[in-house]
Amino acid sequence: MTNYVIRRGDTLIDIGERYFTRPENWRRVQTINRVTNPYRLPIGGVLRIPTSFFRVASAGARVAAFQGPVAVVRAGQRSAPRIEQALAEGDVLETGPNAYLRLTLSDGGAVAVPSNTRMRVDRLRADVLTGGLDQSFSVLQGRIESRVAPVRDGGAYTVRTPVSVSAVRGTVYRTSFDADLARATAEVLEGEVDVDSGGAAASVAPGQGAVMGAAGLVVKALPPAPYLVEPDAPRAGAEVAFDIIPVPGAVAYRALVASDPALADVVAQAESPAGQARVVLPPLPDGFHYLSLTAVSADGLEGPASVYDFLRARNGVRDLTVEPASGAGDRRFLWASDGAAVPRYRFQLGRPDEPPLIDREGLSEPAFEVPVLAPGDYVWRVRVSRTVLGQLVDVWSDPQTLSVGP
Repeated sequence: MTNYVIRRGDTLIDIGERYFTRPENWRRVQTINRVTNPYRLPIGGVLRIPTSFFRVASAGARVAAFQGPVAVVRAGQRSAPRIEQALAEGDVLETGPNAYLRLTLSDGGAVAVPSNTRMRVDRLRADVLTGGLDQSFSVLQGRIESRVAPVRDGGAYTVRTPVSVSAVRGTVYRTSFDADLARATAEVLEGEVDVDSGGAAASVAPGQGAVMGAAGLVVKALPPAPYLVEPDAPRAGAEVAFDIIPVPGAVAYRALVASDPALADVVAQAESPAGQARVVLPPLPDGFHYLSLTAVSADGLEGPASVYDFLRARNGVRDLTVEPASGAGDRRFLWASDGAAVPRYRFQLGRPDEPPLIDREGLSEPAFEVPVLAPGDYVWRVRVSRTVLGQLVDVWSDPQTLSVGP
């Protein structure tokens, strides 16, 4: 039932015409509320009206951003999404590997859909009486994160999986479903979520998660946010990798990279190999990026994120070789480097475990010629320096050995 407060000028006939799917249902409202005269209603009085009588309008959900292989399936037809594309009830949304999709809702809420997820839009409706929105989604495989605007009277926000239902009134939480394990999770970051699974129900508070499956419904603390070993180091290597201080009980770590601090424009995602506290991301362009890092427990609960900004500045030394130079006994040391910005090189050569015999900075060419060397063993290396977005990035090559015969 919905409680309707009678306003000046209301009659049962007018209420039926303004709000009901079938206007003639005013007669049933008269019976339910024992109204003697349908034309004379007390101002401020309350009518109890079956909610199903009210008309509903469509509530909006649109594609705000996407990256990677994403598809919208409507009436069996698959298509690529479009920015600002309006979604409809029954649409199925799919994200592939290293893909991401973000939806915006008409009340200011948002839904983030990371990689390898399949979800369905179940209900997008607005109550014409209260303006409350009835929004419902199903996670068929994978996970989503909901940022729910405060729910008005007559509205609801619900996320279902094949084994659970969760409902909120304004919060930030995640929902996941693993079809292979027949296991669902609900993780609360802000607010409070009511969950139901197989007849069992619980309220989940911030910092907690619910695991629902064969073992029933269990509420646990989320794993804490993980931290990086070297948070301020530029990522200069051929691969973009992050070493993580291990979190007790974590079996995996998830990384999400965006081009903005709000983490709305996602450009890459990755998950650590099982049991390893290291995440390697797909290739990224040089520049500043933002990293969200979370830990995942053995029962599938993903904790809150730690967020960093970092500089991706491809820089390194490779293909180090030595060849004869123009003079008899002279040697030419050659190398190559990776990176877009203009490099400067430093060359060092000396005996093992001794200070360098040659230490030359400010080289602009990837080569250095050395005159005749005395017989013996030598070690040499090269440093390449680049300034990327105002930040100096230095990378040394691994030491190279050279043996000079008599």
